[in-house]
Amino acid sequence: MDTSNNVNFSQMERIASQTGGLFNTTKKSTDLNDYFSKLYNAFTAQGCVQINLANAPAAGTVIEGTLTLDITDAGKATASLKVPFSYTVR
Repeated sequence: MDTSNNVNFSQMERIASQTGGLFNTTKKSTDLNDYFSKLYNAFTAQGCVQINLANAPAAGTVIEGTLTLDITDAGKATASLKVPFSYTVR
C-alpha cells in the first residue's frame, strides 16, 4: 500500500512475476479459502513422486526427507517449494 492506502495492482502483479511469487485480488476474505484450495489442487494434480530404493527397507521403517521443487517460467523468477515428507514402510 502506498501512503494513501492504495494498492497498485499492476505493480503487485509485476513484483510477483519478477520474484516467482503469485498475486491474486479479492474483495472478500472468504474468497481466500477457495483461492488457496484451487492453488493447492493445481499443484497436487500435476503429478506424483515415486521413490525407488535399491533394497526394500523392513516394514515399519520410516523414510523421511524434503522434496524441493524449482518452478520456472520464461521471464519470471524461479519459485522454490520445499515439502517435507515422511512415509512408514508397510
